[in-house]
Amino acid sequence: MGKMLKLADIQGNIVQAYRFPLARYIMFQVTEEGKAREFIKKIIPHITTGEMWEKGGKPEVTTNIAFSYQGLKAIGLNESSLRQFPLAFAEGMKARAHLLGDEGESGPHQWDECWQEHVDILLTINARTVNDLSSLTEITESEKAHLNDFHEALKSLCDSTGGIKVLGQQDANVLFYNGKPCAKEHFGFDDGIGNPSFSGTDLATMKIPGKGKQLADGSWVPLAAGEFILGHADESQAIPEAPRPRLLTDNGTYMVYRKLHQNVASFRKYLVDTGKEYAKTLDMSKYRHADGTAAKGWEILAAKMAGRWLDGTPVELSPYGQDPSIRADSARNNDFNYTGDKDAATCPFGAHVRRTNPRGSLGFDGKLTSRRRILRRGLPYGTPTPFDKLGRDPR
Repeated sequence: MGKMLKLADIQGNIVQAYRFPLARYIMFQVTEEGKAREFIKKIIPHITTGEMWEKGGKPEVTTNIAFSYQGLKAIGLNESSLRQFPLAFAEGMKARAHLLGDEGESGPHQWDECWQEHVDILLTINARTVNDLSSLTEITESEKAHLNDFHEALKSLCDSTGGIKVLGQQDANVLFYNGKPCAKEHFGFDDGIGNPSFSGTDLATMKIPGKGKQLADGSWVPLAAGEFILGHADESQAIPEAPRPRLLTDNGTYMVYRKLHQNVASFRKYLVDTGKEYAKTLDMSKYRHADGTAAKGWEILAAKMAGRWLDGTPVELSPYGQDPSIRADSARNNDFNYTGDKDAATCPFGAHVRRTNPRGSLGFDGKLTSRRRILRRGLPYGTPTPFDKLGRDPR
């Protein structure tokens, strides 16, 4: 392995997903520079680092922090450093809505109230439930005690320093289907399976086949740390430009916070209606799940759209149905490429997993597909719609 990262200087949610069932995202605005800096000074000891995560033994609560461009400006970062940030970061999402497709019903005027102002600081709290998650059939308020207790301590810290005000918060939690917690999002797909790995740690999760880049001999290695973390060489062996001084940006990263609404009823209706027609074009006798049950037209269509079956089985490894043995095996579930599927007959070019990671199928010995990858962290919010219900899209 190459150079080891200074995990004590890297936030833990960059190093890997916590996989906690509860989260709270708190948005702040700076009201007074000096006092806000004092708040930051006092919150730093509570920030969860990659080192804390690596030592094992999950804490009850983790905390991480992020600043917008306006936030850095508000706490007094000097102009020479501010001018070195890329335009996309300096402008922010609201100003770039037309470039991001955030128009009409998705336009900034429809965003939560806190985003109508400028958010300077984002604090993310992730927490465990009081009782073992597997023993629960739902998450009650009493199960959020660790989360709420830390939030109360955070409020006290804010009150003691002043200088910032809360604009809003967003709670999120793992979903329960049929009374059991699961890794699914609202459309029904198992989520959080294919996050990329990068070099510089000894974490076992960074060595899972299929999560980095594939070498000529078929083996997999983590991506260069600089693809995600500032101050380190990327896949081109160059250190990406970043604002100076290096103390400001080294071992940091750029983060995007997005809250997405899912129109579950519209999605399910489309799958059912279009799935019936799609099934007429297929030899349905081939489509069977590993347990022997016949795959339905809407299930096949959903799998083609995502590139994975609802349970997370990749269509590239199991084209005709779900296979729990593959899904449960981390050494197999991401260990595939598209070299044998160049016409995209098995996994369409537009499938979610193929768009996000083409896995060497763009040629050039995979050098194109080992760049510009994305780490994704997050949880669903709201209450899931049972699988046997169409649901209703709120307006």
